[in-house]
Amino acid sequence: MTARANYIGLAPKAMQILLNQEAYLKEQFSDSSILSTALWELLKLRVSQINQCAFCVDMHS
Repeated sequence: MTARANYIGLAPKAMQILLNQEAYLKEQFSDSSILSTALWELLKLRVSQINQCAFCVDMHS
């Protein structure tokens, strides 16, 4: 079994952009009266299932 790539070590600027985007979207969903944070989490889980990424499904469940 091969080790997973260290994304933060390989591309720290790209990962910071993704983390900033995640924080922004979480804030938008938590401030919304229509869309909830729970819905946002379910959406990320569904996208992971569609992409068939076991790591992401595990991370978002």
